[in-house]
Amino acid sequence: MKSKTQKSDSLKRNFTTAAMILLASVISLSSCNKDDDEGDPPSIAVTTETASNIIGNEVSTTLNINAPEGLQSLTILKNGIIYNTESFSGETSVAYEFKYVIEEMASGSVVNFTFQALDKLNRTSAVKVFSVKVTSKEIVEISGSITGEVTWTKDKIWRLNGYVRVQDGGKLHIEEGTLVIGDRESKGTLIVQMGGQIFAVGTREEPIIMTSERAPGLREPGDWGGLVICGRANNNVTAVTGQPVELEGGYGAFHGGNADNDNSGIVRFVRIEYAGVPINPNEEVNSLTMGSVGRGTQIDYVMCSYGLDDAFEWFGGTSDHKYLIDYRGLDDDLDVDLGYSGRVQYALGIRGAS
Repeated sequence: MKSKTQKSDSLKRNFTTAAMILLASVISLSSCNKDDDEGDPPSIAVTTETASNIIGNEVSTTLNINAPEGLQSLTILKNGIIYNTESFSGETSVAYEFKYVIEEMASGSVVNFTFQALDKLNRTSAVKVFSVKVTSKEIVEISGSITGEVTWTKDKIWRLNGYVRVQDGGKLHIEEGTLVIGDRESKGTLIVQMGGQIFAVGTREEPIIMTSERAPGLREPGDWGGLVICGRANNNVTAVTGQPVELEGGYGAFHGGNADNDNSGIVRFVRIEYAGVPINPNEEVNSLTMGSVGRGTQIDYVMCSYGLDDAFEWFGGTSDHKYLIDYRGLDDDLDVDLGYSGRVQYALGIRGAS
């Protein structure tokens, strides 16, 4: 039988143990609540991931930085070496414009800038990259409408910003060997409207290349729109309604009529790469879209590569074609709709593994 003293000691030990357990629980709960009260770590979104220009010209991008617990600093590396560190005063949202004047270096060189944010709790963001490619040619920004007669020469690079339209009566000439790039952010697309004409005439030795603005190795299917040509030939909707039809996506590309010999120009020895940007969900532009293109138009020796949607798609029309290639497109190689009645000879589709 235990004495009163033994019972008292036992009660004290039990009380002490219970108190310690309760205290540990309170500390743990307090710690959990503290973690729950903390905001997310900082994050960075870059408006433009790549840029290219000649030596001496300026390129820029905007960093949208979110730091719920307050921004402490932004570290910028240039090719892995500290380039700059910016200090902040606890802002939770910052739009930081980064500018860089391209220095003397070999054409084709790529400079990679990396950005990382640090918040007041000493937590870092994921690293974001801005790649700058040095070119030997001036980049000319193109937007809006083309009227009259215009020539794009091979001594410059021509960047499409948004929907660039060759309007009724306009003529666009593109020299052999010319590089045309599509702006990713604005969904750059070249559209030849009804009555407009394009004369993109490359050669076997100097094809015209239409591609992504991003540096090689960073390009992806759907980086830009593609080439759209609208004519006045027949399609089976206009034949009933008597009215032109708008291409899917609602971007103002109307086509159709009864002029089966309509002439929208010449496209020959042209490569179209990484096109197919989604205009709307499940409504992508094809690499080469042809709406009611007439048989007076010549489109031959065209290669589409790495398109997000169809490589070649006809919506009505009567145009004939030879020597068309699709390389590793993600949808149809050739697709027809709305009663296309032209002919295609010598077409090749090469599929990727996935």
